[in-house]
Amino acid sequence: MLCPSARWLQRILDVCQAYAESHGIIFNCNKTVCMTFKAKSARSTATPVLKLGGQYVNSVDQYKYLGIVSDNELSDDKDIQSICCMQVNLSFFLSELFNMCIVHRYVPNSCLNTTILPICKDKNGNMSDTSNYRPVAVATVMSKLLEHFILSLSSISLFLGTTDNQFGFKAGHSTDQEVIRQNKW
Repeated sequence: MLCPSARWLQRILDVCQAYAESHGIIFNCNKTVCMTFKAKSARSTATPVLKLGGQYVNSVDQYKYLGIVSDNELSDDKDIQSICCMQVNLSFFLSELFNMCIVHRYVPNSCLNTTILPICKDKNGNMSDTSNYRPVAVATVMSKLLEHFILSLSSISLFLGTTDNQFGFKAGHSTDQEVIRQNKW
């Protein structure tokens, strides 16, 4: 939780504790930590004393969350290597996943889910007329990544499998160029 002051953070912790007690939830106070971010202009920042469930919350200078190290000075020097490794691992995992989808000719349903939203073309027009709306499909991140992956594979094979005389449906080549080429002959 981010708060502008330690007093506000303690208030939020008190609300969370009251909710937890009323619903039979017990916080693991041994895993709860507090990190105070230092302002660049400040010489030192006092460490707040916070309580959760009657126990003091430990104060730390850096914390690792979801594999990324954050520190109280908001510098990213400590974690550049792990972020680079995470990107390499993620890209390898995604390429393996998408290759398996192509090889087995199966796409999980989670990649196929989209939400269609009607967007109004003319706000001053007839709002009950269906022709005044255009559909916009909001797809999941996984489906967009899969689409980009397939597009990059197909565009490479299309580009390598065509000659320089192919002008339509090829990046950097228009049918106008073919007309100009024909007129030069």
